[in-house]
Amino acid sequence: MVALLGLLSFTFASPAQAQVTSSVEGFVGYYRPLGQFDPASVYVVGIPSRPSDMQSPVWGVTARLGVGSRMGLAAQLAMARSRGNIVYTPAGAIGARTTSIVLGSLFGQYDISPSVSKFHLRLNAGPAFVHHGGDAFREVGGATSFAPAIGTTLVVILREHLQLSAEATGLFYTFDVPMAPELRANAGPLLHGRQRDLLLHLGVAWVSGSR
Repeated sequence: MVALLGLLSFTFASPAQAQVTSSVEGFVGYYRPLGQFDPASVYVVGIPSRPSDMQSPVWGVTARLGVGSRMGLAAQLAMARSRGNIVYTPAGAIGARTTSIVLGSLFGQYDISPSVSKFHLRLNAGPAFVHHGGDAFREVGGATSFAPAIGTTLVVILREHLQLSAEATGLFYTFDVPMAPELRANAGPLLHGRQRDLLLHLGVAWVSGSR
């Protein structure tokens, strides 16, 4: 398994009122698909042959609304872009194609930490979607899958306005890409399989105000 990388993100938060806070976070991290594809009746040059071919750095934004000391709601949008390998065929070399991945999720959050004054350990769960597009999927026009997402966010309070956070999210779905119109004489889908996508990031948060 390829090592998962986490990079820095920055969050700017402010309290809307005594028990309500809001934040917007920009982040970078790593996207790692862990599933597999079922054998297909036809192979198309340029389409990823394994989900792991699409692993890549990821970046995005999270907007969060906190209510009270433990409840919250977070919306997240992340983007990744992977590049395949050059493929050599009897007709010559075919240039590497790129795959664009967009992941969106809406989390309900609950803080299970014993003391929210020192650190936060939030459980996240909610609906999500994953869209695969780019040059690699241009023949089929892209594919969008819907998934439940679960994860955790750990926030360590370093100082009054400085926090360190780490987040891990898993998405679970079935990837189903139909045959392109000119290939539909072949049986079955072009790509199919159960997927388990992992998204990780490490962040530094600057918090304006306090509850």
